[in-house]
Amino acid sequence: MTDHDEQHSPFPIIEVRGPRDGAGEALGDAMRMSFRILKWIMVIVVVLYCLSGVTYLDQSEKALVLNYLPLPGISSIEERGPGGIIWSYPRPMAEIIRIPVAQRRTLKIETQDLNVEDRAKARLSGGLDPAQHGSIMTGDLGLVHVTWNVTYEIEDLGNYVERLYGAEKVDESSLLQHAVENAAVKIVGQQNAVDVVRNNILQIQDAVKREAQNILDPPP
Repeated sequence: MTDHDEQHSPFPIIEVRGPRDGAGEALGDAMRMSFRILKWIMVIVVVLYCLSGVTYLDQSEKALVLNYLPLPGISSIEERGPGGIIWSYPRPMAEIIRIPVAQRRTLKIETQDLNVEDRAKARLSGGLDPAQHGSIMTGDLGLVHVTWNVTYEIEDLGNYVERLYGAEKVDESSLLQHAVENAAVKIVGQQNAVDVVRNNILQIQDAVKREAQNILDPPP
């Protein structure tokens, strides 16, 4: 066979293909499509997760952002507001505590008060049982029963969060009740019973208010 014959073979091989695997191609196309859909789902999940850190504050609200990750340049506690749209790292990296600072609220404390049923029992029994009915002892060893209506608002957000979310977590009403009752015991214990219930009501109210505020305020 000459060089001329090799160059002009009567049986040139152009391409070799096996039998077409239609099922395999369909499976490959489906996997590629699934992968693209999965990528978009992951993107959407990440976006929604980041948007979960967005919070809208009313004009009467402030917020404390508690950052749990020790990131450089970011304070562990940040004060935001009042009002507007704020963003923080989503949970569990951070937490937003919304606090209505410009809103006055009222709390009624009745633990040292007699309700209608207690009064009836006291009349029938001929007297009051301090252990059962609750009472405050005055300076002249009298017993008085008082209802306290406390109107308050929040000014110091840092102290508020520290007191409510510190090592021993308490709710807001329990904290205020504890402060007012302790202040009442101290102030009323220095007065005569007749002054508490009749003569010096306004002065005693003001003194209990100041003492309760001292209990709630952080130490200097």
